[in-house]
Amino acid sequence: MKSALYLASALGLVAGAQANPALAQTAVPEDTEASVPEILVVARKREESLDDVPASVSALSAADQENLVLDGMGDYLRQTAGVLLVSSGPDYLADISIRGQGGGRNGFSESATGVYRNGIFVAGGGFGGRSFNRLDYFDNARVEVYRGPQGALYGRNAVGGAVNVVSNRPTMDLGLASNLEYGAADRLKLEGIVNGALIEDRVSVRLGGLMINQRGGDIVDINTLKILDSQKYEGGRAQLLTKIASGWEARLTYEVYSSEAAGFTALGQRLAAGLPAGRVSDPSPYLRNASRVGRVKINDKTFLAELDGEVGFANLAAVFVHKNRDGRRLNEDLDHFLGLEGLAGVDMIGNQSEDFKRDGAEIRLSSNGDGPLNWLVGTDYQDTLSDAVAFNGGTVPATSSAALRSQAVRRDTALEKLTSWSIFGSIDYAISNRFSAGIELRSQRDEKNFRFQRIDLVTGPVQTSNPVWQETLPVASIRYKLGDNSNLYARYATGFRPGGFNQGVTNLAQLEYNPETAQSFEMGFKGRIPDLRMRFGVVGYYTITDDMQVVTAASATDTTFTLSNVAGAKQWGAEAELSGIVTLGNGRLNYNLSAATQDGRFDDGSTIIVTGQLVDISGGRVNRARDLTLNLSSFYSHQRWDGVDLVVGGSLRAERGGYENATGGTTHVSGRKLENFTIIDARISLKSKAWQLSAFGKNLTDKTYIIQNVNGNNYYNERARYGVELSFKFGGEQ
Repeated sequence: MKSALYLASALGLVAGAQANPALAQTAVPEDTEASVPEILVVARKREESLDDVPASVSALSAADQENLVLDGMGDYLRQTAGVLLVSSGPDYLADISIRGQGGGRNGFSESATGVYRNGIFVAGGGFGGRSFNRLDYFDNARVEVYRGPQGALYGRNAVGGAVNVVSNRPTMDLGLASNLEYGAADRLKLEGIVNGALIEDRVSVRLGGLMINQRGGDIVDINTLKILDSQKYEGGRAQLLTKIASGWEARLTYEVYSSEAAGFTALGQRLAAGLPAGRVSDPSPYLRNASRVGRVKINDKTFLAELDGEVGFANLAAVFVHKNRDGRRLNEDLDHFLGLEGLAGVDMIGNQSEDFKRDGAEIRLSSNGDGPLNWLVGTDYQDTLSDAVAFNGGTVPATSSAALRSQAVRRDTALEKLTSWSIFGSIDYAISNRFSAGIELRSQRDEKNFRFQRIDLVTGPVQTSNPVWQETLPVASIRYKLGDNSNLYARYATGFRPGGFNQGVTNLAQLEYNPETAQSFEMGFKGRIPDLRMRFGVVGYYTITDDMQVVTAASATDTTFTLSNVAGAKQWGAEAELSGIVTLGNGRLNYNLSAATQDGRFDDGSTIIVTGQLVDISGGRVNRARDLTLNLSSFYSHQRWDGVDLVVGGSLRAERGGYENATGGTTHVSGRKLENFTIIDARISLKSKAWQLSAFGKNLTDKTYIIQNVNGNNYYNERARYGVELSFKFGGEQ
């Protein structure tokens, strides 16, 4: 993997020095009066203009990414208002939340946002299975965000919405690209891409690799002065495209990815509040007073096969995925996390492993004519297996309580298998030149098999469950063209988030929790104003979520975090986007402004257990729903020298209001409020058609805020980062 990466990067660097400028795109097109370009997306499983889709959709193109400061998935999501990355520190525990959905989460729960690569579902499992890894969005053509339930066409988990990363595909043109970045925290990033034909007009290949090695960091152990949050990522992708016959092509993709980063306990600040005398806490957000350093290691292999072609009356698309992932969480300082550090004779070590496998397939037929009727029909299949083991070790005094001795030496084994299949389809009909209507429908069947056993002071019973869930998910929409470039639409949509299992509960009645479902009513107005070179969109929505999954405790005496279903919730909000181009002198200013507001209340009869007490959260504020999220990004391109442009840009993200947990806004228990913050990133570049030299900064004001509190441990955002970047391109579009 390293060899392929270094070869691709070296070729890119060499070729970049000899680049042919005529084969690459400049930052400022010759026609500075050009209108806002059309954006094509696949929000309805077919390629169409973003302006014509009767739904709230955003797309971040490769050109946008080139001028912004983007690294982790959170940076990408911050470009879209109303979308959050919910994290408890490590990347592998992150969830994507859209429109306030997804507040109920634990280590092995399903996400409330659909996670897709090239249109197929790729999520699942406990070690990074609810979001994307860094290779997933490496070398992408665009990142599409679909807000609101997407259950009919995208199916699984799309209660709040879905995120679809569309990878760049092999082309027949020779192309080379490389990127070298060095920054604060002794962080080195290297990327390389090679693309070209193996057989002219028949077979092409695209190879790419990335490496990130960060030896420094923010968090330091005061006892050893060791940096705890160092990290390393490596990945490679090989793609082969074959044009089988006229109108038919097949693509094979193989990916290998590995990561090593700080563990869950190393990243959290153990607070002093509530700890008895003699217990050890951490002196500041970025200093740790611990006895050991936990690490997380994940290895991932993915194979994708795609087939596209015409069968006379229709287009055929098929995609197949196979994934193997093994994750290991090692040497976690469990007693530090639990607030027991400093207690005589206590040294508790936490470890966990998971082997995860996924096989999936989706096959679609869709209309290929130019008439008023567009239709699509398809089927998909998912089969996953998660084999997880949690094993704690260490020592505690023999006089300790049975509960503490049980937690200190414990082995949990959990085996979960999912088999899911569905059929789906859509019909969209243009009733007139201005008015069209569409319906979508999915019938989905999920079967899960679960087996759990705990061995601590005694060998516990084997707990098993085998639920089957059948769901029918409809969507209906209407669209009215107010003019050549604007649309008014209304949409009714549904979503489904599968249920799951609470590992290790003593009360078997709490072992299983049920799916949650959502119904959304949405109205929007979107389009372009060509004379002003501007694109706009505004939407309002109201969502009814039934059987909402929330975090609670196992019982009044067992504080183990579990998920349970409450009666439901009502949620509502609004979103607005404005983007465009302004000519200033010899240059061009590109801008994008988006804002969203969210609110919601739990239904009557909703209760959870908090600190040993049953709490009525009826009428309380739904957690993770922000009062305001605001994003502003822009970059100015100005030709300063012959063939060289100066590009200055950046982004601002502000978030205000909302609650972290489900007790927020109730009169019974004071919930933790989400912290307000504003993050500013910036980049300045010299750019030609063949190379780009940049300096960048993230979180320029070094804003520190709490992203999550777990069991008396605070987890914080990344501090200010600065760096320089050099990239080269040669040949076809890279």
